[in-house]
Amino acid sequence: MRERENLSDIQFDNGIIHIKEKCINVYTHEMYLPFLNKFTNYSYDPLSVTQFEIELESLNSNSTRALLNLFAIAEKLYRRGHSVKVNWHYKSHDNEMLQHGKTLESLVDIPFEFFTLSQHINA
Repeated sequence: MRERENLSDIQFDNGIIHIKEKCINVYTHEMYLPFLNKFTNYSYDPLSVTQFEIELESLNSNSTRALLNLFAIAEKLYRRGHSVKVNWHYKSHDNEMLQHGKTLESLVDIPFEFFTLSQHINA
C-alpha cells in the first residue's frame, strides 16, 4: 500500500519554492516529477529572484536525488546571472538535517543559508 498522502508539501509562487516534508516519502520520484517539470519550464523564463525554503524532518537517498535535480536547474539559473538562494531550515537539535543541508551545499554552486526553525523565515 502506498502511503504518500500528506507526506510532503511543495508550493511554488512568485519564484519562491517551499518544500516541507513530514516524513520519508518512498515514492519521491512520483511526487517530485510534476514539480520538476514545472520548475524546468519556469527556468526558461525565470523571475529575477528564485528562492528555496526547505524544511525537512528527514531525508533519504531518493529525496536527496530529487533535491539535487532541482538544485541542478537552479544552478544553471545562478550561472546565467539570476539570483538564486536556498534557505535550509532545521530543528535546532537536529544536527543530522543540518549536515544533510551542508552536504547538498557542497555539491552545487548556489548559495545556502541555514536557519533553525526558531528563526524567522525570510520569504
